[in-house]
Amino acid sequence: MSSSSSSNPPFRGKAISKQSSTNYSKIVNTNNNNNNENRSNQFIKPTTITKQYNFQREDDEIKFSSSSDDNNNLNNNLPDYVTVNLTRDYKCFFPYEPYPTQIQFMNKIIETLDETTTTNNRHALLESPTGTGKTLSLLCATLCWQQNFKAKLIKEWKDKNLNNNKRKIENNEYNDNKKIKSINTTENNDSTTLTTNENLAEMDIDLELENNQFNNNNMEKDAITTNNNNNQRKEFIEIEENNRINRILQLLQKGFTNKAEKEILKVHALPVIYYCSRTHSQIKQIIKELKKTAYRPRMTILASKQHTCINQQVINTKDINNECHKLVDSASCAYYKNVELLSTNSEFKPPSGRLQIYDIEDLLKEGKRLKSCPYYACREMLENPEIELVLCPYNYLLSPLTRENMNINLQNAIIICDEAHNIEDICRESASLSLNDLDLEEIVNELYSIYNDYKVKPQLHKPIHDFLLNLLRWMKGQRNLQELEKDVEYKVVKRKENICKVLEEMGIQDISNNSLTHFKQLKSLFFNIKAYAQSPQNKRKDPVTLSARTITILQELFYILDFLLKNNMKYINDYSLVLLKKMNDTVKSKRKNQQFTQRLLDTRVEYTLNFWCYNPAVAFEALKTKCRSVLLASGTLAPLDSFSSELGTQFSTVFEGSHIISKEQVWVGTIGTGDNGVSMNANFQNSNDANYQDSLGSMIIDLCKQIQDGILLFFPSYSFMQKVLYRWKERKILQKLQKVKDVFYEQKYESIDTIISEYYASIDKHSNSSNNSPTTTNGALFMAVCRGKVSEGIDFSNDKCRAVICIGIPYPNFKDLQVSQKREYNDENYSSNRMNGEAWYNSQAFRALNQAVGRCIRHRHDYGAIILIEERLQKNPRTVQSFSKWIRSHMTHYSTHKEAIADLKTFFNNLKRNNGVSSIGQSQISNSGTPSPVSVKMMEDDEPLKMISSDEEEVKPIVKTPKVKASKYFSKVQKNQSVESDDIIDLTSTPSPIKSSTSTFTKQTTKDIKHEIEDEFQSPSVKHEDIKKGVNVSPLIDNMSTSSHNYCDIICLRCKNLLTDLYY
Repeated sequence: MSSSSSSNPPFRGKAISKQSSTNYSKIVNTNNNNNNENRSNQFIKPTTITKQYNFQREDDEIKFSSSSDDNNNLNNNLPDYVTVNLTRDYKCFFPYEPYPTQIQFMNKIIETLDETTTTNNRHALLESPTGTGKTLSLLCATLCWQQNFKAKLIKEWKDKNLNNNKRKIENNEYNDNKKIKSINTTENNDSTTLTTNENLAEMDIDLELENNQFNNNNMEKDAITTNNNNNQRKEFIEIEENNRINRILQLLQKGFTNKAEKEILKVHALPVIYYCSRTHSQIKQIIKELKKTAYRPRMTILASKQHTCINQQVINTKDINNECHKLVDSASCAYYKNVELLSTNSEFKPPSGRLQIYDIEDLLKEGKRLKSCPYYACREMLENPEIELVLCPYNYLLSPLTRENMNINLQNAIIICDEAHNIEDICRESASLSLNDLDLEEIVNELYSIYNDYKVKPQLHKPIHDFLLNLLRWMKGQRNLQELEKDVEYKVVKRKENICKVLEEMGIQDISNNSLTHFKQLKSLFFNIKAYAQSPQNKRKDPVTLSARTITILQELFYILDFLLKNNMKYINDYSLVLLKKMNDTVKSKRKNQQFTQRLLDTRVEYTLNFWCYNPAVAFEALKTKCRSVLLASGTLAPLDSFSSELGTQFSTVFEGSHIISKEQVWVGTIGTGDNGVSMNANFQNSNDANYQDSLGSMIIDLCKQIQDGILLFFPSYSFMQKVLYRWKERKILQKLQKVKDVFYEQKYESIDTIISEYYASIDKHSNSSNNSPTTTNGALFMAVCRGKVSEGIDFSNDKCRAVICIGIPYPNFKDLQVSQKREYNDENYSSNRMNGEAWYNSQAFRALNQAVGRCIRHRHDYGAIILIEERLQKNPRTVQSFSKWIRSHMTHYSTHKEAIADLKTFFNNLKRNNGVSSIGQSQISNSGTPSPVSVKMMEDDEPLKMISSDEEEVKPIVKTPKVKASKYFSKVQKNQSVESDDIIDLTSTPSPIKSSTSTFTKQTTKDIKHEIEDEFQSPSVKHEDIKKGVNVSPLIDNMSTSSHNYCDIICLRCKNLLTDLYY
């Protein structure tokens, strides 16, 4: 049997083939007609399922309804996947018909991955607005490419080894007494047949092969023992390799089997996909999207012990890491002892059935059931050569310390960094370190106690103790520091010669002479200490070893020093050593029992030594050089030009996706002046001006009166917000604002969860209010700060955010020492490949602004306004280019806020006239994979589309029909009678309209009513005012071109708007 005909799909889910689907048979073809070798994977074929499933999508979430009552069948939960023909002949299975921007997005990914070679890595910047299905596109495109790559790899391996084996057999290279099991081959590899019964269990095949291999190995080992020469050893190794090859070929004869995969992937590693999110919580959303796809990769999740530990004894302690180490080292953790129960198969089987795609919560539940540790199980899964997908926060990959501790191998990997707009900052942080004097004091004392009091390995511990003691003395011995602010002084050491001199003063010898001998000795001693301290045997033998916390701090220190000094000090000029001296009344000190206590110091001084890295490329280099490809994706990457400069990486693919919404769904405007011509320039000088603050308050009140439901108001900084609020409170502006909206504030040092819940409750209360129980306000206003907790990671869809108002441009605090040093660094190292300090400063501001603006428009049917109150955006056209593409295309400049408010009023009135759904929501959505809205009720923003089971009567398309007189139409509809085709529409004689609350249309009625509607109904040629005044517009209607609509159980949206809504 041919492997192509008998093989299972490499994804372990099933899909409905397009040949068997009656609802969605369209094949999306976006081939570029390249003459490249056909790359369509013969193994990737969706399994045909005879049952019919209908699905509709709301906010990119798939819901299913089955035509069968057999809910125990696995296939009852499977959607009808759409086959999307991507560039270079790749076939991707998608859960719905993708948007055009998704197809473009996936094509860019395929091109990037396909053009990568072992000597030429390719990387991509991919921006796709929120709500366009970015995560789903990333998963489907990369998994599609990976499965094609795997199928191609296995086929090439099979073809190569079949031919080699055939030649060896023909040449009689092996004699009979070696009993090498061979396979029958033909000229056509695809016609290879099984030498055993096809129905023989795979376990039986493996047993037979293992027995043969065992006998062959014993014979060869006996031969080696009789004649121990190099030629025989070589021959033995070659025979064992050929036994292994024959075993894999036997397995492949049965088809595309997992056992054959595993054997081949041990030798030819598959590029692993690392899908990285910003936080642990975002992993859950990625899993949700992965479950929608046809692909079922072998996966694992890497997460911290704080998120994966299930041992209550550990969870209840303040230092989870240290307590975990203690229990594991002493063999006292029952969950760790059972780790193999969870790790032996990444596709573990919980009581509910086989669960191949799981999130952290699923992992914890299964760990508790099996009493097996999820944290160490996931780490062991990572070692499995079959693992195809790894989910983790992206600082796990950027931090060399975390990579080592988690045994992460980046070689030939594909890295996806989702929500990567902050990756430059994360890279700098990963390559930086801060040490305070109190921590160093404790470490020095701990080392001294180990080698002096307990006499444990003094030859290891004393040199490290002396080095840290010198470092501590240098910190406390510095004089003539500069004043940064009240009670804070600082000293900056930068450039190679100065840094080397300081390192020598700290005890690292001969650095100035480019000699790293002493540093390498210290580094070697530390890692010997680490190995000794982490050995369970040594822990039981010695009374005390170095604590886990101390090992972590010292490991970070030596990694940073290694960054400074490696590759002939390549990156030393990208660093500065910054000493901060702070006067405190009390200083917090951490004792050996890990409890915080306060101690009063006579000097009341705290020292902090910072190793600040200004070049993100230092940390990003490992990803750039080791990985096959790095894909940086976000809804708000703009401005894009900084990534190549800051990360030191050439991005061969740069993509800015369009939004899937229409222009009627979003309003974007800038406002340059306020009341009495006050300039809306939020620079430092203006922000302190009373006229500016008062005018700003008046403008915000006017906007809040105009915009219903939720509004997010973003200030450039906390200090800016505080001084404006102080003025508004003093002038009673805040009191007036609170009469219009319920007002909430983001607090700098407090949790945001409670405030968000209260804000949501206020919005819900207003949305659910009625004439009988009206609310005193028209919604809620949330005052927040760019770069704050509200600006990313929180859902503000629909009524929760009908407008985002941004005040000013959120430039970083130029007085911040790290910001000023970074600007100086960029100016000093400015070149054609690196932006200057001013350009970097601007990019930081506009990326934060784009992130705040992105809170508006969260899905396909959402709508809202983006209001930018800043005169500088109008005066400098280049600033507009710093916004995301979809925002630039909708932006309008308004000289006064009155002009903007008048236009806003029109925008929201148009939406109100359409019951909150723009014209794009009323037209047939050909790219969404969902039925046209004409077949469902008028959709609320959150209301899911109703499922249509296939055992119900099918909704049929409408054909053209004569017009119907309105009087007879309404009369017969009210009486549930059929409407005759000879009736004529006459809008001028329409009787009292039918209210939507009383309109009922049966299936029999809709069968007899064949109506049509044209987009021109929304055009100026048929005006609502004319209809209301009784003007006869029948000739205009009669002259329109026609387009068919589906039958519907109620009047379709356009008909409803035209014939009834205007009379409510």
